[in-house]
Amino acid sequence: MAGVNMEHIGRKIREIRLERGKTLKEMGEEINFNYSNLSKVERGLRRPTVELLEKVSKKYNVEINYFFKDE
Repeated sequence: MAGVNMEHIGRKIREIRLERGKTLKEMGEEINFNYSNLSKVERGLRRPTVELLEKVSKKYNVEINYFFKDE
């Protein structure tokens, strides 16, 4: 994912979470991902993995390309 804006992807994940009324902890539990690391991804401090994006897209029914739109 070289050249991809990590903050943009983090904002997209946060947008999904908030639209569904989830806390970081709730979302983390639902996708089996540490909520502290999820927070870092949302803030652009940690690089999201393809696995994380797949988990979020499957659980919340969004296309994987959603994370890369409107950069």
